Amino acid sequence: MQGTFSARLLLAAAMAAGYCVPTIASDSCGQPFQTTRNVTMANGVNIGTFSFTVPEGKRLLIEHLSMVAYVPTKSGQNVTGEVITETGGQRASHHLGAAVNVGPRPTATPTTDALLLSQPVRAYADPKTLVGFGVSRTVSTSGAVSLFVTLSGRYLSTCDE
Repeated sequence: MQGTFSARLLLAAAMAAGYCVPTIASDSCGQPFQTTRNVTMANGVNIGTFSFTVPEGKRLLIEHLSMVAYVPTKSGQNVTGEVITETGGQRASHHLGAAVNVGPRPTATPTTDALLLSQPVRAYADPKTLVGFGVSRTVSTSGAVSLFVTLSGRYLSTCDE
């Protein structure tokens, strides 16, 4: 339920702020792709990461990234991130903007602020290469931080090239 609520909150905030929320164009060859990962940073830790490998025979096109982070209330902390991909033997870092603080998390114990980020991207990753995501927090490393990161796009096959 928490992930569903976070996704709805993120979508509503993006639309209220006037952002265009992209959709995945369907074609005869592209297979939709999406993954949501939970990243945590313990008290005193500044960086969180995850990675996965693109399947053999597929090229990944990442078209959208969204993230909700829960940081200690009124800590002044923010989060920034980057997606690292490889295509044609070249690695590239795709840096993301800072998240927007939408205030205390609407729960029975509002001890965390929700930070939202929703950004269109266009990042390619070749078959059998590692896709990495890293996030760091600013200002302070006090308190635990929990993030839910969603990457979406599509797998492309040779007929798309």
